[in-house]
Amino acid sequence: MQKNKTTSLKPGDTRTLQADLDRLQEWEAEWLMEFNRSKCEVITLTKKTKPIVNNYTLCNTSLVVVDAAKYLGLNISSKLSWNYHVDCITKRASQTWKAGTLSEGISQPTHSKSVNTATQH
Repeated sequence: MQKNKTTSLKPGDTRTLQADLDRLQEWEAEWLMEFNRSKCEVITLTKKTKPIVNNYTLCNTSLVVVDAAKYLGLNISSKLSWNYHVDCITKRASQTWKAGTLSEGISQPTHSKSVNTATQH
């Protein structure tokens, strides 16, 4: 049985990625389109403690490096942990619930340690 082989970014790969970004610039000009550079970010997905870092550019604009990004509704952290996604979803649900209860005049439940005696055996 063959063990799954993972690929890691090598120093030369940063040049390849920058060349791909340069080709996107050519594509953009050819098709008379323009990327929204304010929405373009760089995220390095790795569990390594010392990832390879590079300053990537698109149309002579440095791309912002982020630790987390949202892509197709999924909140992705650079460490590939689900914690960031779950935290974002939980926070959004809590805010939605609070907004709904405030607009309807419903008071928020208090967290008490009292036990309903009807459910005790």
